[in-house]
Amino acid sequence: MQVTDSQGSETRAVSPFRRWLASVVESSWAAILIACWVGPPLSFVFNVLEDSPTRSWSLLALMTAMFFSCFLIPKRYFELWKFERDGRLYRKLGVRQLRWFADHGEGIQAVVRRIDPGWQNPVSKSKRSIESWIKYTQTAEAVHWGWLLATIPAIVLAYYVGKPVFATVYVFANIVVNIWPIMLQRYSRAKLLAIGKRRTSQTAPD
Repeated sequence: MQVTDSQGSETRAVSPFRRWLASVVESSWAAILIACWVGPPLSFVFNVLEDSPTRSWSLLALMTAMFFSCFLIPKRYFELWKFERDGRLYRKLGVRQLRWFADHGEGIQAVVRRIDPGWQNPVSKSKRSIESWIKYTQTAEAVHWGWLLATIPAIVLAYYVGKPVFATVYVFANIVVNIWPIMLQRYSRAKLLAIGKRRTSQTAPD
C-alpha cells in the first residue's frame, strides 16, 4: 500500500506502532520545551524558598497574577510597526532559526518523518483562515509576554536572597524562551499579512 507524505510524494505505509511512536516523539518534545520554559522559576520558588512556605506561595501567587496580566494587553499593541512589516529586522536577528526548535518546528518534524514518512505537522495541516492564524500568533505572543512578566518576581527575589547566578541565567534564558519567540510571532504575523494582501489583490476586480 502506498501513502502520500507531507511533500506530496508516495512512500510505503508504516505500521500503526510507528505512527503512534511519531506522535509520542512530537508530544514528548513539546513536553520537554514546556518543562524548560516553566521549570527553573518554579524550582526556585519551591526549593530555594523551602524554608518559608508563606513566602513561596506568595511569590507563586504574584507570578500567577503577572502571567494572567498578559490578557490585559491592548489590541493595538499587536499591530505591526512600519519597520516590522517587511520582516527584514527579524530575519537579521535570526528569529527564523527558532522555528527549527519549536514544539511543532522544522527540527522535530524532520525527526518524526524519519519514523513516519507520511506524518503531517498538526499545525501546518490545520484549515485555519489567515485571520485566525493572525489571532493565533497574537495569543502565542501574549502568553510569552505573560511568562516573561511572571519570571520577573522570581528573578528580583533571587537577587535579593543572594542567588545571583540563578537570576542572571534566567535573565538571559528569557531572551531565548520568551523574547525571541515574541519576535517570531510578530515576524509570522508580518508574513501572514503579506499573504493576505496578495490574495486580496489577486481576487480584486479589474
